Amino acid sequence: MNAEDVLDGRTVELHDLSCRRERDEWVVGRIDTGRFIAVPEDGKRVIDLLGEKLTTTAVHDRLLAETGRDVDVDAFVEALTRYGFVRAGDEAAPVPPSWLPRLTSRHVRWLMARWLWVVVGVWNLGGLVLLVSHADRMPMPSDLLAVERGSVILLAQLGTIWASIFVHELAHLLTARACDVPGRMRLGTRLQFLVVETDVSGIWHAGRRERLAVYLSGIAVNVTLATVGLIAVLFGAPPLAFLGTVVFLAQVMLIVPQFFAFMRTDVYFVVQDLFGCRNLFGDATAFLAYLWARLRRGPAADPSGALPRRERYVVRAYSVFVAIGSVVCVGVSLTITLPVAVPLVARSVGTLLSGGSGAAMVDAAVVLGAIVIGQVLWATAFWKRKRSGIMNWLRLRKERAS
Repeated sequence: MNAEDVLDGRTVELHDLSCRRERDEWVVGRIDTGRFIAVPEDGKRVIDLLGEKLTTTAVHDRLLAETGRDVDVDAFVEALTRYGFVRAGDEAAPVPPSWLPRLTSRHVRWLMARWLWVVVGVWNLGGLVLLVSHADRMPMPSDLLAVERGSVILLAQLGTIWASIFVHELAHLLTARACDVPGRMRLGTRLQFLVVETDVSGIWHAGRRERLAVYLSGIAVNVTLATVGLIAVLFGAPPLAFLGTVVFLAQVMLIVPQFFAFMRTDVYFVVQDLFGCRNLFGDATAFLAYLWARLRRGPAADPSGALPRRERYVVRAYSVFVAIGSVVCVGVSLTITLPVAVPLVARSVGTLLSGGSGAAMVDAAVVLGAIVIGQVLWATAFWKRKRSGIMNWLRLRKERAS
């Protein structure tokens, strides 16, 4: 059914929409799909009147009588249809399945309790005190070399990192579910990094305190695990101390990238929320694309011009951060990570081709397998996300060439 089918004075049946006032706007959307938009007071009034089964013509007349403003209700309904808010207009946009659908908010509401966050904060503050008071015994990567076999170290690190990633993302999923928001995990990419993401876009229906708790829950879990690892290092026997070192270093490796806010990390979402922006990264990259197009082809329409003045300044400032951070991040990969990874792969391939001791062959296979599997997963996730954009770009180039 097209948008035109619900216009011309007909009634419009909307999905169950969450509406929440935020400053001088209303945040409106579907919790099940995670699609949310910000609308002014008139837009909220249109939605309310449509919910009363008034026709679009009647809604227009009512608003004209109430406010004296000639609101284009038909255009507004077309926009709602494009976002999948109209029941008859979204047959092609099925609701994505949620993870752990039988888990309800009553099972996990305690995760949002203030006392729990106080306990976690006190625990991690104690960990910080331990770290500062025993700075000379802080776990270092060189401590892992106490184990002779590189494959053991690599497998221990990979196993701990992936387990920690799962727990990190599960924290986002469960805290969002405590707010009655569905979530789903998936593989994704951020520049050269392979990441696991939890889509909890429906959290926009909750208040700021709940949103920040969901965004920060993963980091809170990682810091808590790092404290556990530190305690094992400081007070455990050698085998336990080695495991504690692995756990501590794995958490550090996961926490530090979260502060790369020029990508869509947990800290990025906190920054976006605190500055009151709706789509900070998307608006910033659109502004950078506009600047690039202006350099190449001359004057173009500035996409940030439609934003409120305060948000426009934030987006433009953040776009500088995105550009610099992305260049530095990719540069580090090309100048530091790649020169280490390529010889490592070459050495592993050489060992497998030339033969050697059984232990050396196992080490080479584990190292090569870990690197290759990681790159294959990255390429697969990148292609799934960017496929339509790449195909459209290739099609446009072909049309221009012909």
